[in-house]
Amino acid sequence: MASTFPNYQFPDAAGLSNATALQAILKEYYGPQKVKILVYRRNKLFAMLHKEEDWAGEVVPIPVVYGNPQGGSRSFGNLISTTINQVTASKAVKFFMQWTQDYALVSVTNLVQLASRNDSGAFLKAIQREMNGGLKTSENRWAGGIFRSFTGTIGAGICTSGVLTLSDPMAVTQFEVGQTIEQSTTDGAAANGTVGYVVAVDRATSKVSFAATQGGAVAQPGSWITTTAFYRVAGDINLSINGLSDWLPTSAPAGTDSFNGVNRSVDPTRLAGVRWNGTNQAIEEALVDAAALTAREDGNPELAITNHTTFAALEKALGAKREYVNYEHDEVPGIGFSGLRIHGADEEINIFADRSCPGKLVYGLDPDSWTLGSMKPLPHILSELDGLSELRDPNNDATQIRIGGYGILASDAPGHNFVAQVQI
Repeated sequence: MASTFPNYQFPDAAGLSNATALQAILKEYYGPQKVKILVYRRNKLFAMLHKEEDWAGEVVPIPVVYGNPQGGSRSFGNLISTTINQVTASKAVKFFMQWTQDYALVSVTNLVQLASRNDSGAFLKAIQREMNGGLKTSENRWAGGIFRSFTGTIGAGICTSGVLTLSDPMAVTQFEVGQTIEQSTTDGAAANGTVGYVVAVDRATSKVSFAATQGGAVAQPGSWITTTAFYRVAGDINLSINGLSDWLPTSAPAGTDSFNGVNRSVDPTRLAGVRWNGTNQAIEEALVDAAALTAREDGNPELAITNHTTFAALEKALGAKREYVNYEHDEVPGIGFSGLRIHGADEEINIFADRSCPGKLVYGLDPDSWTLGSMKPLPHILSELDGLSELRDPNNDATQIRIGGYGILASDAPGHNFVAQVQI
């Protein structure tokens, strides 16, 4: 029987070991470039970020210069004076970034493998279905994480009788049926009681239903509070990647700030980005003003990312003035996006909608100031130690495939970027 698996030449499977076939599929079809095509297709910021996939070290220092040497005066005598100390060195800090580890597991039962051992098409479809789903889970976690905080919170809101109403409707993209979720009273705090299991997601109303057991009836998990709380996937507490929410907070860092070893309150703009409250403006006006303030700080936010609701509101507001722009990935053929273009202070701003971006926010980014660093591509099939890309599942009659990655989102010039709060 001919294979229906795209781009993969599979021989007659009669008498062929499926373990051998599985290794071949994982190595050929799910190679780095093909994984990137699957991962980048719907995650625009994740696709657009500059990537370096050969970083190493237990901790990665990210130096940021936020002040030039202040050895200037119209009086030379002042500069050489030993009493007033007018000459200073550059002001610089180092953010000591920790690696974020993230994993997704895929299991293919031995029953499926044996039942399809003489039908290459059925076998390949079974593997493709599970692998694509596992990669989708992994990509959603990375793509969502780069917008959010290291605390791991994916949404906030009020949960009563097991039904969570999200404060930010856009956060519904981060929830999936089958997830195991923790609740905490404050962002990044210890979990309240037991976990809850997502049994339903109403994406039209941004409501998530929980049960006390996997697949059980909707009910409030034990010890969960019924006032505003924060929600994260179990095991993620304070282990997520430092995303845009951390790098570019909507409130200026206070005097007690400590972000990866740096107190950013000494220069909240150059070390934590430009903040703009545009909730009383039209969206286009807010973006132009935020870009102008960023340009004053020598930034060039030529890329803006927002959610689809804000993007649609901007598109309608521009009316006949709207201009469109197309983005084509320069390394992964076939990956491209359509966006809007408006004129900023110094440069044109290309605006794209990303499903993972929180509501009522627009991030204006200078692409040259960002790097998504990793050890190997994000994500990839884990096989570093023994070269095996599939293992016997120790808890089930199945073969287990492990997907994961180790990454850091870093900026060497946070002040060249802005976060704008907008109203729609």
